[in-house]
Amino acid sequence: MRAKKILIVDDKSENRYLLRSLLEGHGYTVEEASQGKEALELARKNPPELIISDILMPVQDGFSLCREWKTDARLSNIPFIFYTATYTDIRDRDFALSLGAERFIIKPEEPDSFMATIIDVLQHVDKRPDGKNSPPTATPPDSVPVAIKKEEDHVYLKQYNEALIRKLEAKMEQLELTNRRLEQDIAKREQLEDKHYDTEQRLRTVVNTIPDMVWLKDPEGVYLFCNHRFERFFGAKESEIIGRSDYDFFSREEADSFRAHDRKAMEEGGPSINEEWVTFREDGHRELLETIKTPMLDSKGKLIGVLGISRDITAHKRSETELQAQLEELRRWHTAMLGRESRILELKREVNELRTKGGLPIKYESAEGPENVPTAVDQLS
Repeated sequence: MRAKKILIVDDKSENRYLLRSLLEGHGYTVEEASQGKEALELARKNPPELIISDILMPVQDGFSLCREWKTDARLSNIPFIFYTATYTDIRDRDFALSLGAERFIIKPEEPDSFMATIIDVLQHVDKRPDGKNSPPTATPPDSVPVAIKKEEDHVYLKQYNEALIRKLEAKMEQLELTNRRLEQDIAKREQLEDKHYDTEQRLRTVVNTIPDMVWLKDPEGVYLFCNHRFERFFGAKESEIIGRSDYDFFSREEADSFRAHDRKAMEEGGPSINEEWVTFREDGHRELLETIKTPMLDSKGKLIGVLGISRDITAHKRSETELQAQLEELRRWHTAMLGRESRILELKREVNELRTKGGLPIKYESAEGPENVPTAVDQLS
């Protein structure tokens, strides 16, 4: 038994694809058209058993297609079903049925319910003695009296225009509502942008006043931001730094080292601290920097770069080195003096005894008791 053919008409390919899949899944043969004029040409060459059409389409819409379909002697008895998501007013339905359509279905429809309607319409056709909805018109449409035809045309055009106006008014209301929502969204966005700008400016003010260098790089090592301290240290404006990388300011060896530390922070997902001597190309001076690098993530957890805070610790390191040298010298002196304390105490006692014999007061009180420990001053005196 030959599968029944259904013609589907819709200007959207995705809609036609869904209908085709559904109908072919139930054993029907499907032919497609993207608008009314194309559908008429296909049907007149090889009529289908059923047509399912959208309404809002270019070239020729569904209403015009249905009217011409139902006035064509060869096609008029073929069931016509409207399937639309745009014309949903009850008056649109009444107008569609007045044109001769068998059904008016509003998208989206459940597949089972939709197929039940299709099967019911086709079964109704099969029950006719001649397999048609009604006997063909004996008199061709073109031979209808002119006065009657003009009257029908007038009624059709009036109802057709009313349907278009309703759709246009509904579209205008929808556009106005969309426009109001858009204006509200724009206003809210402007408020958020103003708040964001204020917050960013306050943050910049704070960052620009701290004594440390603050900068931000993207994952590829390109500078995105730096504060005033960073500018002064590099001897360049932020506009000259943004968009460039460490390879534009340092030797390749140093730049490679910086990138390695960047990657370490990004891979480990946490702060990384390091100390490095940095040589500046402008004048060749060297500074020791202590840098904390932290990976930066967006709201979705995606890595967007590395935040760095660098501090010049050159002077501190030099002071620390000098202090360490002094401590080492003091330790050496102290070590050299160990073991001589008892001999110094003994000499002080001998001096005191000689002075006592000579009738002079003693000079070293610290030598009178073994519990007394000689101080550095005693030893030097």
